[in-house]
Amino acid sequence: LRVSGFMDEQRAGFIRNLATGNDLDTQSSDGFRAALRWLPSEALSIDLMFETSSTDASAFGLGRRALRSDGTPLDPSPRERVEINREGGSLIENENLFFTVNYDLGFADLTFKASTSNRDAERNNEDNDHFAGHTGIDVAPGAPVLTPDYTAGQFETYERSVVQLYLASKSGGQVNWLAGVEYVKSEDNVVLDPTFCPAYTGVVQPVTPGCFVGQAGTLTGVPASVRSAAGAGRLTLTILHFGPLRCG
Repeated sequence: LRVSGFMDEQRAGFIRNLATGNDLDTQSSDGFRAALRWLPSEALSIDLMFETSSTDASAFGLGRRALRSDGTPLDPSPRERVEINREGGSLIENENLFFTVNYDLGFADLTFKASTSNRDAERNNEDNDHFAGHTGIDVAPGAPVLTPDYTAGQFETYERSVVQLYLASKSGGQVNWLAGVEYVKSEDNVVLDPTFCPAYTGVVQPVTPGCFVGQAGTLTGVPASVRSAAGAGRLTLTILHFGPLRCG
């Protein structure tokens, strides 16, 4: 049995939000792994491993916007951000499980492998009006109404499963070979919420369903999702390489 882990925490950075005094490029991560090997006999080995990790870091808030979309100054330097009222971040969590059985048949090795991987990730609380250069711009030039605060989020789940069964020759022979079957399935689901409405034009926007009146680059509350799934099976017969020819 082998157990290991790690933890890393970066509490300071180089990019500062002048409104709060906070560093925007901090991050932390940690992980854990446990591996077990069982040897019931000289010919049979069984391995089981589980690992998990988590990373919490910054996201688009690191990007500098030197000028607003109307050409007026915004961020004063590459290391300073102004008019940011949201300090967005990203969170990524991974889990993996691996199972392997290997049996020595004498003339070849018979191996069975199964694994599953899961990832859950999100990016949210971004200050999108700053990132787009809309912050602090009048909805109508000279009007007392500034562009409202808006944000967007991205969320993803990913799953992957693999099963393999193969027979492989022993090393050192004139011909090395491998034959087997393999099945792979993956599924990915991404949700973007919310989505964008008409861009800023310099005049008051009309009332749009799901949007705020007069908001530049406004966002709807209707999520847009993308889902993809795939599965495949494969029968494999491979000649890895030939040994050297001998001349008598």
